[in-house]
Amino acid sequence: MINILYILVEQGVFELDRPFYYFYENEKEVKPGTRVTVNFNGKPRVGFVLETEFKDISHDKLKIEYPQIKPIIDLIDEEPIINEELFELAKFLSKRYVSPLISCLQAILPKSLKPSSSSKNAAKPQYFDVLHFKKGFEGLTKKQKELLDFIKENNPLKKDVSPSITKKLLDLDLIEIEKVEKVKNICYSEEVFDDFTLTNSQKEVFDGILNSKKTTSLLYGVTGSGKTEIYIKLIEETLKSSRTAVFLVPEINLTPYFCDKISYYFKDKVSILTSGLTDSTRYMEYRKILRGESKIVVGTRSAIFAPLSNIGLIIIDEEFNDNYKQSDINPQYHAIEVAKFRCSKNNAKLILGTATPSIESMARAKSGQYDLFELKERYNQKDLPKAKLIQMNNRDNLYPGFSFLSKDLVMAMRYAIVKNEKVLLLLNKKGHSSFTVCDECNSTIVCEKCNKPLTFNKISGTFRCYSCGKSYNSNEVSCSCGCKEFTHLGIGTESLENSLKKLFPEENILRLDSDIAMTSKNISEVLNEFKKPQNHILIGTEMIAKGHDFSDVTVVGIINIDQMLNLPFYNTNERVFQLIAQCVGRAGRNDKSGVAYVQTYMKDSYSIELGCAQNYELFYEKELHNRKITANPPYFHILVMKFSSNDGGYLRNAVYEIYSNLQQILKNELDYSYVKPQITKQNGKFSMSIVLKYRQQTKILEFCYDFIKKYPRNAKISLQYLIDPTNY
Repeated sequence: MINILYILVEQGVFELDRPFYYFYENEKEVKPGTRVTVNFNGKPRVGFVLETEFKDISHDKLKIEYPQIKPIIDLIDEEPIINEELFELAKFLSKRYVSPLISCLQAILPKSLKPSSSSKNAAKPQYFDVLHFKKGFEGLTKKQKELLDFIKENNPLKKDVSPSITKKLLDLDLIEIEKVEKVKNICYSEEVFDDFTLTNSQKEVFDGILNSKKTTSLLYGVTGSGKTEIYIKLIEETLKSSRTAVFLVPEINLTPYFCDKISYYFKDKVSILTSGLTDSTRYMEYRKILRGESKIVVGTRSAIFAPLSNIGLIIIDEEFNDNYKQSDINPQYHAIEVAKFRCSKNNAKLILGTATPSIESMARAKSGQYDLFELKERYNQKDLPKAKLIQMNNRDNLYPGFSFLSKDLVMAMRYAIVKNEKVLLLLNKKGHSSFTVCDECNSTIVCEKCNKPLTFNKISGTFRCYSCGKSYNSNEVSCSCGCKEFTHLGIGTESLENSLKKLFPEENILRLDSDIAMTSKNISEVLNEFKKPQNHILIGTEMIAKGHDFSDVTVVGIINIDQMLNLPFYNTNERVFQLIAQCVGRAGRNDKSGVAYVQTYMKDSYSIELGCAQNYELFYEKELHNRKITANPPYFHILVMKFSSNDGGYLRNAVYEIYSNLQQILKNELDYSYVKPQITKQNGKFSMSIVLKYRQQTKILEFCYDFIKKYPRNAKISLQYLIDPTNY
C-alpha cells in the first residue's frame, strides 16, 4: 500500500503556497494534519499533509502513474497535530490577511508542533515514572518485601526509591511502571481575593450580555467600574454550561494578576499562554488544554489560538490596545478578528471590554453591529480622580534642578509617602535617554541595521535598538564621522529612576518596563514588591498604565507625554488619549481619592486635554470627525504594500514605477492612494510603502490576489501586504 501525500512545504512564500506531491510506502494510512520531512529542492524540509490518497498499487506502477513523485524522508506525527476548527481558522487567516497557508499554520501552533524545521529542536513532553502494585510474593528478602508493601500502601507511587530493588520487583512482575506526563499548575497563587456580589448596575450589564442576540458586546466602563467582576461571573456561567472560555489581556505584565485572580475562583481549571513562558512550559500548558484538563485560558494575543473545544466565551480586555494586532510577521492578524471567527464556529459570545474603546469598536457599537453596555460609575462609588495639567515650558513650574519634574508633582509625591500611600509614574520611554548625539558633528547615533536612534542603557553600559532588538557594547558604537564621544539627551525610565533615588534616597524605587519584564517572573516580582507597604513609588512605561488594580495609589504622574504626539500614525491622538485616561484611572481605586499630574508642553492638544478630563464621548466625536476628513478607519479600510530590498536606490525607482502602473489600472476603483516617500531601514533591509484606501474591505482582498497573479516576481524585491495596520 502506498500513501500519495499532498504536502505544503515550510517556506512561507506565495510562489510555494500550493501542495507538492510525495509518497509514503507503508501499510498504515497517513492522516491529513500530520507533519513529514521531505527533500525539497535538495534540502530536508518539514511539510504539512493537506490530503492523502491510499492506493493499493506497486512501487513500479506508482513510478509510471507519477513519474516525478519522490518519497518522504520521515513521518514526524502519527496523529494530526491540529483539529478541524483550527485548520479552518488557518485557511480563514490565509485569505483574510493575504498570507501563505503554511505561515498561518505556523502562527497557530506552538513551537514544538509548528510545521517548520525549528520544531525538531523544540520542547517535547516530559515524563516521570509511577510504580503500581500488581501482586504479592512470599520469597522476598526483607528489604524487597518492605518496598513492595510500601508501594502497595502508597499505590501509585512516584519512582524515587531504590533502583536495584525496584528492578527485581519488576523482573518478578510484582509491580509495573507507568510513564506519566509532568504537569504543574503555573497559575497557582497564595493571594486571596474577596468574594463579591454584583452591584445593580453590574448585574444589569451581566444579564444584558447573557441575553444579547448579537455575537459581540462592547463593555464600556470607566476605570475602576468593576468590569473584571462581570468577566468572572460570565466565565462562571460559561463553565456551568460545560463550555470553555478564553480571556485575553494586551500586555504580558497583566497576566500574573489576572491569572492569580481567575485561578483563585476557578482553581486548576486555568491555563496560561504567553510569550513569557519557556518553550517547555508553554508546550506543557498547550497539551493540558488539548487534553481538556483546562477549561479557561488566560494569555496575550496568541492565546486566541488555544486548542480549546466547545468555546462558549471569549473576553478581550482593553480591546483598544494595538498589541492585539500582530505587526511583525505574517499573518498580521488582529486577535479580535480571530475571536469573531472562533465565536461564529462555536456559537460563542465575544466581550470587548475597556474604559477607552477604540474608535472603530465604538463606531460599530453605535451602528448596531455590536451591543453596547456601559458602566458609568466606579465600583466603590468614588469620583474619578482629578487631573491637573502642568505647563512645563513655564520655568516657574519646574522643580529646581530637574527639567522633567514639576514642583506640584514632587510635592504631591512627598505628601503621599508621608501618608503611606503610593505613587505611579508613567514615562513611555525605556532606557537611560531618548537618543544619543555625536559630540563632534551633532549627528544622532543610529542602528547600523535599522537606521533608528539607539537607546543607551546606563546600567548595562550598552546601546540597544528597540526596532530590531540588536544590542551594541559601548566600544562598538561610533559616529559615521569616526568620533566615539557622545552626549545622551532626553530622559528614559532608567534615568528617571536614578533621579528619583536622589530626590527620595530613603525610598526603594521600583521600575517596570520591557527591559525588566523579560519574563513573567520578573513582572510578578516587581508588582509584588509594589504591594508591600514600605514601597511607595513605581515608575514604568505604558505597561503599568492599563488594567492594573493598584491599591493605595493616590498620585499618578505622567511625564513627557508630548513625545507620543510626534508618532506618524493615523491614530496617534487616540493612543495619547487612551494612555492618559487609562493611567489617570489607576489612582483612587479604593477608599482614598486620587490625583493625577500630567506634565506637558502641548496643553492645547485635544487628546491631552480630554484624556485628563476622561471625557471619552467628546474625544470620540472630535476624532471621528478628523478620521472622516483624513479618509481613515472606520470610514476606510487600509492596505499598505510594503516593498523591501537590499538596494535602496533600486527600491525607490521600482516602487514609483509600480505605483504609476497601479494608478492607471485602478484609477476608477481606488478611493485614495499615495506613496510614502521616506525609505525606512530595518534588519539591514530598506523598505518603502504604497498606501491604498478602500471603502469596502472586499475590494482590498480582490486587488491583492489579482496583483499576486499579475505582478511578475522580482528577485530583488520582496512584498508584504499589511491589511488594516494600526501603525501606518
